[in-house]
Amino acid sequence: MRLAIRPHSWLSRLSYKQPLFIACFPKSGSTFLASLLSLATGFSRRDVLVSFGQRDQDICEHKLRRLSRRAVIQQHVKATDYNVELMHKYGIRPIVLVRNIFDVVVSLDDHLRREDHRMPTGFVHREYMTMDFDQRIEYLIRVHLPWYFNFFMSWREAAEGLQAYPMTYEHMFANVRETLEEILGFCQISVSQQQITTALDRVRHSDTRLNCGVSGRGESILSSHHKAAIRELAAAWRVDSTELASIGL
Repeated sequence: MRLAIRPHSWLSRLSYKQPLFIACFPKSGSTFLASLLSLATGFSRRDVLVSFGQRDQDICEHKLRRLSRRAVIQQHVKATDYNVELMHKYGIRPIVLVRNIFDVVVSLDDHLRREDHRMPTGFVHREYMTMDFDQRIEYLIRVHLPWYFNFFMSWREAAEGLQAYPMTYEHMFANVRETLEEILGFCQISVSQQQITTALDRVRHSDTRLNCGVSGRGESILSSHHKAAIRELAAAWRVDSTELASIGL
C-alpha cells in the first residue's frame, strides 16, 4: 500500500517549500523533463546535493531545508534509507524516471565521448577513450549498469512506503503534453493550457542535452552478445521478469 506523506508540522514554521523532485536514470531525458516543468510552472531549477561529478547525488538536508521557494530538482539519486528518510521528513513525492536499459547504454557512451566523463554511475578511466565501440559497451555493462539496477530496485521497494510517480522516457516522448499534465496533476499544481503550450514551444529551443531523443537505438545497435550480457546482469537480481518491463527487459 502506498502512503500519502505530509511534511512534519515544524516545517510549516520554516521557509522551506516542497520541491518537484525528479529521481532519475542518467540519460533518461531528465534534463528535458526538468526544463519543461520549470517552464510550465515558473519554478527555478535547483539542486540539493553536496556536489556534482564522480559521486552519488544523495540529498543534502542542509540545502533541502533552506529552499525558500518551490523549485524543480533533478538528481540521479537512489532510494537509499537516508534519501527515503529525508523524503518522508520533508514531504517529497518524487517522480521516478527510467528508460529502456539497452538505449541507456548507447546514450551513455555518446555522452561520455562527447560531453563529460564524470558520472555518478562510476569512475571512467582515460583508457575508455581509446577503446573501440564493442569494448566500451562491454565496459559500461560491467562497470556502470550495476548502478542503474541498484537505482531501479531501490525505488521498486521504496515505492511500497513512499508515494512516488513512476515515469519512463518512452511514455514521456510518446506524448509530452499528456505527460506534463499527468505530472502536474500528481504534484497538485494548476497551470493553464496556454502555459503548457508556451512551455512546450520554449523547451524545443532549450538546451536539454538530448543526444538523439530516439527510442529503440539499443536494440538495433547493440550486438547479441551485449544484449545477453545485460540480461544476465538483470537475472542476477532474481525478480519476476515482468517487473523489469519498464526498462525494456
